[in-house]
Amino acid sequence: MIDTDTLKAQVYFGLKQNSLSAENWETVICEAMSATWIEGDKYLADGVLNNHILNIKTLRFKPSIKKKIKNRDFISDPFSSEFDPTNQMMIQRRTNLPVKLDEQRSTPLEIGTATLTGFENFVQESYDKFPGTNNVLDVVVRHGIDRTQTRYLVDVDIFDHHFYNPAKMVWTEVFGGSKSRQASKRIAVEGFMNNKLVARRNGSNSGLYQTNYLIYKDLTKSTHNFTISIPIPSLLAFDKDAVLKEIQQQEDML
Repeated sequence: MIDTDTLKAQVYFGLKQNSLSAENWETVICEAMSATWIEGDKYLADGVLNNHILNIKTLRFKPSIKKKIKNRDFISDPFSSEFDPTNQMMIQRRTNLPVKLDEQRSTPLEIGTATLTGFENFVQESYDKFPGTNNVLDVVVRHGIDRTQTRYLVDVDIFDHHFYNPAKMVWTEVFGGSKSRQASKRIAVEGFMNNKLVARRNGSNSGLYQTNYLIYKDLTKSTHNFTISIPIPSLLAFDKDAVLKEIQQQEDML
């Protein structure tokens, strides 16, 4: 599902150009999966592959560099508290509640149901836009410099997206800290399945990730996993004279 040689080449080239933004990661992954990249964020689909729409999430991790204990990264020591993959939080999308609901007065179940239903409607818009698609693949890309600070690591986990039934989940309130401006006020609702946190909808007063729908995934249970490690290249040097010469050559050809 992932051509690792293409992934290595694309990542190495992106590092040389210092161009691995979140959007560029989408094109890298689509190239490596032989998928069609979908530009912009109007639809859930970041890419289309056969009957799948790709829901690509990128997470960058810095190595843990310590003076008195060994250095760590998310591959060499994946289950440390800094890198634990068993309950990885990701931003899915910003959400608005229906006008009939209120962030403070509506029940956690009502808010959770509206959030998950709104996401399913968003998915359907992609299915309608890209005929023949009927499945969502979550593609989670973790990346970062390794513990030796000489190599770059990329780990890709691929799952079929799991759509939870909000009525079968346990929904709870999250309140602001006692010393915060939102003390005793609801700042989020969280959804649990089998005592495990799987979804959260932040309120407009949450501070961080306001009104975002957050998902939590166990990356150790992915259907497909691909990992690469490449040496960190030197950045492509900027040569003004060479660039101007190339511009002139292009001008002369027109």
